[in-house]
Amino acid sequence: MSKAETIKIFLKYLRELRRAREAWMDGDWSGGWLPCPVCGPTDLVLEYEEHAKAHLKILRFNPDKVASWIFNQGNIRVFKAASTYEYALIDALNAILFYNQPLNRRLRTPYLRRWFKVYALVHSDDLAGYSLWNQDEQADSILQHYGRPPQEKMMVLRQIYLLPEYRGRGLGNILIDAALEDLKVKPGDLWCVESPNHACLNMLNKRADRENIIMVSYG
Repeated sequence: MSKAETIKIFLKYLRELRRAREAWMDGDWSGGWLPCPVCGPTDLVLEYEEHAKAHLKILRFNPDKVASWIFNQGNIRVFKAASTYEYALIDALNAILFYNQPLNRRLRTPYLRRWFKVYALVHSDDLAGYSLWNQDEQADSILQHYGRPPQEKMMVLRQIYLLPEYRGRGLGNILIDAALEDLKVKPGDLWCVESPNHACLNMLNKRADRENIIMVSYG
């Protein structure tokens, strides 16, 4: 299915959501659940109109508006978010996940953007995923807890996400490596991953620098 056809499907989906919401407001609960055309079997309640808008925003991604590419190899590129447009794209990816703590809470103000760095991976001019990083201010206590030597700073991978169709291709490691280089994490430096899920653990365990990675749960 082409991008234009997918956009057309989502525009129709938005119209259906709005009609269903009107019926729901009038007391008709029968149309209160509509599955996402892309995410498949997951049922979405009417309040998730933002989910469809997020899909549309990603589908309409324009790479010409990106200001800072930090990795460029063939049809795979990575940019470091800096502009309002770029942050909005990352937030759209995050919205599809329905995190209990949305990404935009961490990136809402310029002050927060000083502490959190976000990177996006682009495959063949389509937005494919993102990663969120920051420097751990409690690095000394974490390193001591895990019996590791002290170091001046330690970066933490807080979130990493690839759309399902881009998984299993090594793109997650490309996204991580591009971020590590931009963050000036040198070979041999220790870095953290916050509460990785099973898929992320599988990817990390295959990395050549696995011994430099500390898995941390911040509870």
